[in-house]
Amino acid sequence: MFLKLLVLFAVAFGVLPQTSNHTQLKSQVKSYHGHFSAGRYDRMWEMSSKDFKDRNDNNKEGYISYLQKTNFGAVKSRISQIKIAQNRAVVTLNLSVWSNRDRKWVKEVVLEEWVLEEQTWRFDRQLRQTKTKNKDHGD
Repeated sequence: MFLKLLVLFAVAFGVLPQTSNHTQLKSQVKSYHGHFSAGRYDRMWEMSSKDFKDRNDNNKEGYISYLQKTNFGAVKSRISQIKIAQNRAVVTLNLSVWSNRDRKWVKEVVLEEWVLEEQTWRFDRQLRQTKTKNKDHGD
């Protein structure tokens, strides 16, 4: 009986969908940064919001070309916090990015905004980036 009440409460107050949203968002963020690390900028573009694409003049080739020139290699990411508010979310990430140019790891804390479009979380924009202590090796 208690379990039935708990499930009814969760459904009535949106706890279950929120958990599903959280899980889907976490998966999307990991995929997005995995594509960055692999140099699959085309897939990152496809995972981006309509507004993001509009802000980039819907120029997929220009976006890919820009990222190819950044000269970054592998990316290691760890999600430290996710805050979801309706169809928007702010994700805080701890990143270690390999700089091919400098031949070292650059550590950053990044806040990203993601938006839920057509039942899929999509990258919308980077809100803030803070560089932290550099390391000669990854985590």
